[in-house]
Amino acid sequence: MTQLQTEVAFVETMIERLISRRTRLRGRMNALSPISQLSPEILVKIFQMTCYSAEDSTQHITPLFFGGICKDWRENAWSTPLLWNTVTITVWRRTHATQISLLDEWLLRAQSSPLSIKLTVDEHESNKTNLAFCCFRPVMELLITRAEYWQTFDCILPHRCHGILQNHKFPLLTSISLRPPTIGWISTLINSPSIPGPLSAPKLAHVNLSGYSASSMGLPWGQLRSVKIQILTIEEFFALLLRSQELKECYVEAICSPRSPEFLPPQMLFHDLETLDVLLTSIDPISILNHLNLPKLRVLSLRGGGVFANILIDTISTFVLRSSCHLERLSVEQLSRTTDDDILTWLETTPSLTHLRIKFNLYSTQPHPSIGFSDKLVSRLRPSQQGLPYLLPRLTSLEYRGPVPCNTRLLVDVLSERWHHVSHSDSAKHGSVSLRPMKVEIDASPLPVIDIPDDVRDDIVMLVSEGMELEIRTPLPFHEGYGNAEVFESW
Repeated sequence: MTQLQTEVAFVETMIERLISRRTRLRGRMNALSPISQLSPEILVKIFQMTCYSAEDSTQHITPLFFGGICKDWRENAWSTPLLWNTVTITVWRRTHATQISLLDEWLLRAQSSPLSIKLTVDEHESNKTNLAFCCFRPVMELLITRAEYWQTFDCILPHRCHGILQNHKFPLLTSISLRPPTIGWISTLINSPSIPGPLSAPKLAHVNLSGYSASSMGLPWGQLRSVKIQILTIEEFFALLLRSQELKECYVEAICSPRSPEFLPPQMLFHDLETLDVLLTSIDPISILNHLNLPKLRVLSLRGGGVFANILIDTISTFVLRSSCHLERLSVEQLSRTTDDDILTWLETTPSLTHLRIKFNLYSTQPHPSIGFSDKLVSRLRPSQQGLPYLLPRLTSLEYRGPVPCNTRLLVDVLSERWHHVSHSDSAKHGSVSLRPMKVEIDASPLPVIDIPDDVRDDIVMLVSEGMELEIRTPLPFHEGYGNAEVFESW
């Protein structure tokens, strides 16, 4: 037995020596590989690009991955703070103790590099709000110890964490996004987190308060460049513009009627806004647009939030003419029923458009030859028409949902002509044919069926094969076997 034990010990020693020798040989082999010839700076840059590219994919690669490859990679990854400056945490109730420990180590490796933080909760636990969010506060308390290094902060903010942001300075913070917890689609919080006095963040420029009212938020409004807020009355909206003179982008949801007319501005409000996106719930946009003059506006989006929230074309036309703005992107939803003459007048005021999105209020719109995408309107989009200049010469993207009473042969011919159209400025660059970037989506559902003959279908297929992003969606005729179900055909 003693002899056997001695022999086993000898074999184990040999195995250890062989493993050690194999490690040295593999190290020499790794040293000869092309990636090992790169300088540490280039290798770290590759690590950074790998982590950033994984943020938009299903694979989430963190610096911990590189530490498991080899000793050299681990040393490079562990000693590079910029690899650890992105903190993304999905809080789990069962593993939050481990997450806290890992977060502590993570922040130590980040050192003094600016932090980009995103904090959320696992969707499977979101229905257990009280249990899931009880773990948020320890995470927030650890993160707030590094407040001086926050650069961007995106967080679901449960009520028990409201006070954490108070009495802290954020010298590097440029963007903050706060959202209330939800159960399914329902917000669990109405009152906004109270931040008394202006938040100490001299570089803050972008604020997203989706789900919150801005009235109780002590933010440095005068320096903000982009704001997204919700649950506003008209008077709060104009108050926001008056105290945010540097604002360039404004996204507002759920604007309600004013309590009384005196809350509206007594005179026209001029502002340097470049982007305005508004969701209206129970008012007409005339209450807003008739009191605004936005000469620098480039992007306008108006959406109706209810069946009866109609948006009128003449309101938009009057606003654009008064502001003398050069709109490039225009999106209008819940457009009220109107004639093609009204639409023509409207589009004539916006020749600078490159992107147009129109959705009619289908609850109030009935098919009629003079409503929507008529032959007259489509003909005015043709570059070779005689007389009047053709509409929207710079248009590259069109999304339309509503009545389509026009002849489909005419519609596809006009799209084909615009696709191949050569302007005077293009002719020198592209010769005789210019395939302009175009994306067209036309949705006639759930309105009556569009007749698309076989030859028109062939032309649609040809345009798509040439590179145009073209989709025409129409209900199929009633077919026995489908019953009353909606069946659609698209290209």
